[in-house]
Amino acid sequence: MSSDHQDLKQEEIDRYRERSREGRSLTGMIDSDAWRALRAAAQGGRFDQVCLDHFSTDVDVLSIGCGEAETLRRYSHPNRSGELVGVDISTEEMLRGRQGSTEAVELITADAEELPFADATFDVIVAATCLHHLPDWQHAILREVRRVLASSGVFIFSDPLLYNPLSFAARHVLETRDRSDAEVPLNPFTLRRTLESSFETVHLDWFYLVSPAVAMMDKYVPFSPGRVAVGMHRVEQILFEKGLYPLAGSVVGVAESPR
Repeated sequence: MSSDHQDLKQEEIDRYRERSREGRSLTGMIDSDAWRALRAAAQGGRFDQVCLDHFSTDVDVLSIGCGEAETLRRYSHPNRSGELVGVDISTEEMLRGRQGSTEAVELITADAEELPFADATFDVIVAATCLHHLPDWQHAILREVRRVLASSGVFIFSDPLLYNPLSFAARHVLETRDRSDAEVPLNPFTLRRTLESSFETVHLDWFYLVSPAVAMMDKYVPFSPGRVAVGMHRVEQILFEKGLYPLAGSVVGVAESPR
């Protein structure tokens, strides 16, 4: 990739992220005590637990599309011997991340599709809501993540999915914020096929059918529907296990040992 092309890509990402802060988003519409309770019981809680299970103090961790490196900073402490490295193509995000970062976290402006690291450099690679921003996320997994991950390494990620009815309605009807053409939720079938062809072991947890819609009611009813939303989440987990996972709104994945 030429430096001119890289610069243009960085500028576009920075402009997009600035525009995306304007207008109405699904996250803004559902942000409430009920949503936070649902997220802690579902996708957010699962993602945090997976990271906690694999971010031991002696492993080298890379976060791609790290933004302001919030995920890495949570695991930065004086007793840590393994490296914590974050990459993001957005110069704006990197500047903000460096302002709030510690010396234990190294932040590098780089493209997740062209990672500037030697083969088998990291024990763990994490991508928090990053893949669906990549124009060629399959290339990023099939080539770059596998290349820089150790032979027994772990890839952890969380991303939105394509076919969820609530997400579809939000993106095409309810939301008004600007989105780039490259920001497309992941196809669950393609995702599963790509991961299973790339790693020895793959585990996918699916979340959210319509439970976020219940959490949205928090602003309109005189009680918090958090318990109802969490209860619906548990029912949704059963439905996903029985084969309804293509309609999930989000996924948390753990893929181990690249082929």
